[in-house]
Amino acid sequence: MRTVAALLVLSLVLTAAACSNEETPPEPAAVREELPEQGDLLSAAEYAARGDSRLEEGNYSAAIRDFAAALAFDEGNADALRKRAAAYVHISLFHPEDDRPQTCRPGPACQYAIDDYDKLVKLLPSDADAHYRRGTALSNASRFQSALGAFEEAIRLDPTNAEAYLRRGYAYMNLSGDKSFGDYTSLTDRPEDAIADFDEAIRLRPSQGIVYTYRGRALVELGQLDRALADLSKAVELAPDDPLAYLDRGRALMLSGRVDEAVADFDLALELDPNGVGALVGRGEARTKLGLLDEALEDLELAVSLDPEHAEAHTKRGIVHRLRGDLDLALGAYDRALFLERENVEALIERGAVLYELGEREKAILDFKFAEGLTRQDPITTHTRAITLDPSNPQAYIARGLAHLESGDASKAISDFNTALTAEPDNIRALVARGDAWVKQFRPANALEDYSRAIEIDGRLAGAYSGRGLAYYELGRTAADKGEFEAAIGHLSDAIADLAVSTDLAPSDAESYATAARAYGRRAAAHMENEGYEAALADYSEAIALAPTDADSHAGRAAAAAYLGRDAEADMDAARAVELGFNRYLMAALLAEARRDRG
Repeated sequence: MRTVAALLVLSLVLTAAACSNEETPPEPAAVREELPEQGDLLSAAEYAARGDSRLEEGNYSAAIRDFAAALAFDEGNADALRKRAAAYVHISLFHPEDDRPQTCRPGPACQYAIDDYDKLVKLLPSDADAHYRRGTALSNASRFQSALGAFEEAIRLDPTNAEAYLRRGYAYMNLSGDKSFGDYTSLTDRPEDAIADFDEAIRLRPSQGIVYTYRGRALVELGQLDRALADLSKAVELAPDDPLAYLDRGRALMLSGRVDEAVADFDLALELDPNGVGALVGRGEARTKLGLLDEALEDLELAVSLDPEHAEAHTKRGIVHRLRGDLDLALGAYDRALFLERENVEALIERGAVLYELGEREKAILDFKFAEGLTRQDPITTHTRAITLDPSNPQAYIARGLAHLESGDASKAISDFNTALTAEPDNIRALVARGDAWVKQFRPANALEDYSRAIEIDGRLAGAYSGRGLAYYELGRTAADKGEFEAAIGHLSDAIADLAVSTDLAPSDAESYATAARAYGRRAAAHMENEGYEAALADYSEAIALAPTDADSHAGRAAAAAYLGRDAEADMDAARAVELGFNRYLMAALLAEARRDRG
């Protein structure tokens, strides 16, 4: 007769083994100890048979409960273990009916499948299918390095398994996204090894379109676009009703500069799947390249409405907003993309570039450095590769130019900005960046032209005002060094006016405040040379307000006050200047000269 305790234990077995996100299946050993020796329970074979039926019906949760009960009788039941793992795989995927590699949905089912396959390969170490299924589960969990080992063993045991070559090739292509250690990985993709596996998969199964798709993707990664397009066209030929085949070919066409043809492929993909988010994003990007910004935004807005967590859609939407001049909306889109995918390199680079335009250079550099760390290459190499893939993309030249500028090579930066501006003469990002490069080369007159053109296009760019202010400062400094003090005062006044606008637009831009302090100090010195002591006193006071610990400004104000006969003020500033590090003997000489000259 069944006891209450046995009933409770069996109930626990049958419910906890389900795919619940909150509960974990019990250990088989514990189940075996608690099951009654006799009674009206089903036998292990009956549980397994019922599990088979439920698996066939697609009732995966019930099937898992039955296989768990069968395994409680015999944990060495390899068939029940294999089928329970398969049921977990079905539950763990968004599209289990799709035979393409995909990523697990949130929840524990993915790990449960891996656990079962781990046990299965221990029971059946020579079973090629068990190793293959384990590799697939590991790949679904983005544990690609471990998946490689499983596929390696599957192929060793069965060299004719085309699917194992396909899946191993996919793992090689995605090593940089390995999640074995959370969000950190030091692995890099291996597209050459992937292509070798895809070659073998095609030899074994030449009529399988998906293999051509993945080999085409790997060839795109290597920049071999002609070969890639041949493979992707073959995939379309073999699977003309597959919207993803047109999507992949459309992306490759876009990289080849054949944007109109890419739009046609995205249109075909959307005819087959009107809610295909990938095709909407692709067409939105293509329309952006064609300058059809309203149509592009329509595609991308629809994409994010269908999938609000699609980081790429938010990134591309940000690009459209930027091109329309809506920089605040662009930043919002990039922020959303990075909230969803904090290692989104494109969003980081785009956000950094917009922040740079707005004068938020320190924040921009943080984004650029983070992007550099994620690519695990120096940024110049990364952007050169992007240019190789798409030589007509001015944004890639701008990004590489900024990287050259950051590394100190202004000449190469200017060359890249020139290329970008040849394609898009009114690209304000390139204009501001080239202005910065001209300043680095001590050519402020050239810089003024670029900054002024950028401001003419968009008068809200803090970075353009900040840069132009610096260029005017350099012109003023040069004029003062030549003894042209009236010209110096004019240039420095222009600098101060621009820097005031810059700090109004970007109140946190410390660099603009520092440049403004120097400009006030330089203009004060020019006033001193022209014996404009009241004006000099006022300018030194502004400089001190912006930079209270600047010893030179305190010393200059002390001298101006002494010329005006305000000796008490002069002595106070002189003492403060010396306290801040100004040479005491030089300070005494300056005061003595001022008092002597005033008579």
